[in-house]
Amino acid sequence: FFLFFVVMWFRWQLVWLLWVPSLAQVQMYCGKDNCYDIMGVTRSVTEKEVKKIYRTLALKYHPDRNPGKDAQEKFRKIAKANEILSDPEMRKAYDYYLDHPEQQMQNMAEYIRLSYAPKTPVSLAVLGTLIFLSIVQHVNHRWRYDFAFRQLQRDLVFKRRVNELFQEQYGKSKAIKNAQAKKLKEEIGRGILERGEVHYGGDGFQLPTYDRLLLVQCLMLPYKVPLWFLSTLRWVVKYYILQMAYSKEDAAYVTRQRLGYTKNRWHFEGEEGQAKWLEKKLWTQEGWDAYQEELREKEREALQSSGALRRKKRLMARGEYFESDDDE
Repeated sequence: FFLFFVVMWFRWQLVWLLWVPSLAQVQMYCGKDNCYDIMGVTRSVTEKEVKKIYRTLALKYHPDRNPGKDAQEKFRKIAKANEILSDPEMRKAYDYYLDHPEQQMQNMAEYIRLSYAPKTPVSLAVLGTLIFLSIVQHVNHRWRYDFAFRQLQRDLVFKRRVNELFQEQYGKSKAIKNAQAKKLKEEIGRGILERGEVHYGGDGFQLPTYDRLLLVQCLMLPYKVPLWFLSTLRWVVKYYILQMAYSKEDAAYVTRQRLGYTKNRWHFEGEEGQAKWLEKKLWTQEGWDAYQEELREKEREALQSSGALRRKKRLMARGEYFESDDDE
């Protein structure tokens, strides 16, 4: 973070050094003229009076009505003065500029901010950005889901299950054409995925839903944040302060988190599979250590039965095996 801020600071310093010479050529507000004098008013004039005077002067000096040589330049100055004095924020900055002409850099920065800053409200800009990102997110989720489903359709076990359900529902009806049968099988396959009858790793097999969109998540924050706070407080009080035993739902949640399982993956385990995991008590340190030791034991058994280990033992028995850095 420190390096990032240092780089950004030097970047802005470079931009400022390159920009300052061009800023000197910027003609602020009404230039050398006084905006109030151009409109023929005092600083106490109201916004309503400014608009009324502008309409009168615009009719008088408009190039179409006044063919005089200086009419076009006069009309341009009047339009600029009206732009300054009819905008409350711009007029406030202009009055400060008249009262503090010695603060050149501050006055210039304020003028540039008001003149070139986007006029769109920040809230609308943020909302538009969230809507755009949510649309892109939904299209991406849908594309990933369709692509993952097409890959899954090549799996022999999945195809067999689809054909079984198709035969149960439609039998060998000759009224169903090939194109229609293909569409029906695709619907059956998507139904299998949505019901969680099969599980494949990856986020792509999760059905795209609107509640996962960025816009919806942001709108739900005022509702979700208090719930998260209360849930965290309840968890701390029950299991850290009062040292209560885990409920079945909370034990399943901790087990799923330790295994790195998603909700769909945990649902796919079924009641019997979930019960076996809960028997291991992975939420306790003893249960987790025992599970890790069980994994290591399985790795050792797999290594003992591997062909590479048997070959190594034969070479060692004949004295033809030499230790290498890789073996270590």
